[in-house]
Amino acid sequence: MVQRRDGKSDPGTWWAWLPAGDLAALIEFARDPDAVQVPNARLAVPVRLELADLLPLLHAAGYGEAE
Repeated sequence: MVQRRDGKSDPGTWWAWLPAGDLAALIEFARDPDAVQVPNARLAVPVRLELADLLPLLHAAGYGEAE
């Protein structure tokens, strides 16, 4: 989920929310694309980060196109 921040017009500074397990999987995939991904229900706690920090991880995982 992406949440617009009050007073912030740059989408890169908006909040991105995702489960900690998904973030860990994206980081692991960016580090090693051959890593096996195993979902972990214990990591369902939500994590908030700026959208600009999430985009490089999504691009490394094959989502969208990097600029």
